[in-house]
Amino acid sequence: MPGDAAGRRGIESELQQAAPVLELRNLKLDYLTENRKTEVLRNLSFQIDSKADLSRGRKLAICGPSGSGKSTLLYILGGLLRPTSGSVSVFGQEIWSWDEARRARFRASSIGFVYQNFHLLPAWSVLDNVMLGADYVSAEQVPSLRERAMGLLDRLGLKGLEARTPSQLSGGQAQRVAIARALLMNPRIILADEPTGALDSATAQEIMTIFDELCDEGRTVILITHDEGVAQSCEQIIRLREGELDRIDEPDIQDSRSLSSAVEEVRWSTSPTKEALGLGGSGWSAVLQPLIWRRAWSSSWKLLRRNPSRNLLTLFGVAIGVAAVLSMITIGRFARERILESYDRLGVRSFRVWGYTNWNLPISTPLETYFREFKDEELAALTRLFPDLEHYSPTANFWGGQVSYGGRTVTEDVSMMGVNEHGLRLNELSLRSGRGISAIDVLERNAVCVIGSGVARELELTNLDFSNHQAEKPLLFIKTNRLNFACRVVGLLAEPKSASSRRGRVGQELILPHSYVRAIRGESPNSNEGDFNNVIFEVRPGADPQMLSKHVEQFFKQKYGVAGDFRASTNNRVLEQMQRFLEIFNGLLIGVAFVTLIVGATGVTNMILVSLGERLRELGLRRAVGAEPRDLRAMVIGESMALCGLAGLVGLVSSILLLHLVLYGVSLAFPQVKFVWTFDLLAISMSLISIVSVGIGSGLYPAVRAEQLDVVAALRAE
Repeated sequence: MPGDAAGRRGIESELQQAAPVLELRNLKLDYLTENRKTEVLRNLSFQIDSKADLSRGRKLAICGPSGSGKSTLLYILGGLLRPTSGSVSVFGQEIWSWDEARRARFRASSIGFVYQNFHLLPAWSVLDNVMLGADYVSAEQVPSLRERAMGLLDRLGLKGLEARTPSQLSGGQAQRVAIARALLMNPRIILADEPTGALDSATAQEIMTIFDELCDEGRTVILITHDEGVAQSCEQIIRLREGELDRIDEPDIQDSRSLSSAVEEVRWSTSPTKEALGLGGSGWSAVLQPLIWRRAWSSSWKLLRRNPSRNLLTLFGVAIGVAAVLSMITIGRFARERILESYDRLGVRSFRVWGYTNWNLPISTPLETYFREFKDEELAALTRLFPDLEHYSPTANFWGGQVSYGGRTVTEDVSMMGVNEHGLRLNELSLRSGRGISAIDVLERNAVCVIGSGVARELELTNLDFSNHQAEKPLLFIKTNRLNFACRVVGLLAEPKSASSRRGRVGQELILPHSYVRAIRGESPNSNEGDFNNVIFEVRPGADPQMLSKHVEQFFKQKYGVAGDFRASTNNRVLEQMQRFLEIFNGLLIGVAFVTLIVGATGVTNMILVSLGERLRELGLRRAVGAEPRDLRAMVIGESMALCGLAGLVGLVSSILLLHLVLYGVSLAFPQVKFVWTFDLLAISMSLISIVSVGIGSGLYPAVRAEQLDVVAALRAE
């Protein structure tokens, strides 16, 4: 792999081969506990040189009584514990002058940790434990790392044990797995903390033989040990006492290692690396290629298996919350649609728009257009622009006119209206006999009219027989302030059931084709008499009259600007009250749903926090094998999203099924409510957004806690 080789050359160029293996200068570490400073390491300085033969590594021991700072020094050398002061150089590189991301890359490429108690993850297989460091490399390198892990297990005598868990291994086997994990990334330095302390003497000798072999391959092995026999097998012994350097011994050891004949020697010419694994890289590609997301689902399943009853109940809260969001939004919108469908029966499928010349404008105001009345062509254009406008009728009103017939005259409160073929119905007028205004009447500008019951009584026309089509219809004569015209009666209006909202006395109506009105008054009248200043619209079933009324009003305002004064109204309080109720109803439903969702999210946050407390050692191991703090953050948020995604999808599917069962039951109980399959895209979209938001939100605080982890405390956790 060319990229791997280039990365390796970058490491070799910076970790200078001829530089000292270790160089410590005035190293100090203090702890502040209860306002009291405790000195762990005191002005520690020493240097371990490389061998002249660079093909062979060194084996060093750090010894001293308990509390002398041995393990603390090991964590400092591995870049896990920051010293209070001083410098630490590893192969010529001052590791504590780097930022945390660069130290993480250094650990991933150049340091392998082996622990006394093995620190194997109990729920993971042997192969998964060895492959822990593979979470922090590019996807292309994972197959080669898996092949390398299998080769290490074979070399260390663990072939065939890849699927076992740590509880199924002996102590020696477990330590070999830990060594294989440390060797996965082919590090230059092995840091081992009491690697034989938990083993019997025979197994300990086998482990030391492996370390000798690693030195033969050019690696440096640094052992923390209490065992003087182990120490004496090393080339140098660094002895500490009370945090200070006591002395450095160099035992006279016999080279009795015939390792190349005892164990088949396996070397790897290249080492799998991260992008920018060569020290000094920017590290941005590490942000773009953290394969910790690959572990998110498997980690989530492991998390569920730790305490399935508790965790499933917690996730049940998220499922209920997501189901509530989808159900509440769907039910709210379903109820709204059903209520809007009932607007027709309630008589609120219509609205009016009024428009007048703006007489309040100063004469000097420049106008790009002029408005006096609504025109037929722009009303027809509105129905194309807003398809939910089903019918309309322009209305022209005359006031103070006289209606005469057979020597009788009606002079009081006569309201004359010019309408089209939909005008009677849209104005909530019904016929008692005869016919209404037809489309032919409007098209041909016929001089016909329909009269109200009051006008018919005063003109003694209540007994008109319209069944004889050959009989001549009464001809009425109408006179207004400016116009004189006639029309034949073709229909009588029924007695109104309630008081009309229109101006004028009930029953005093005279209804004419609006085209006939335009014809008799002329296209350019000298007054406003007969102007078509209001239009009544009817919307399609299920459409929202209130919303459409606002759209139509805005259409005229944008077209005429300040030249006209426009106002739209449904003219029905039932509609306004219903709209207000629906808004409150939907808001309450959605509010309850999101409260439920927040409760579920809080449960997930608590579950992950408890999980982190149980997985401290795993988090510490991840940092030791090269994870950056942001990698742990990604892992925790990934687990949260995986868990919430699983619970949310279960809630989503369950909610859709249950919702349709409920709607079907309602349709059986109330036949007027028709069952329909309801897949509300807004509700589904909001539910999916909620799942993602809860997944991220639930993991944020635990992710911050994981990112701020005390690595040393985590590795020492029981």
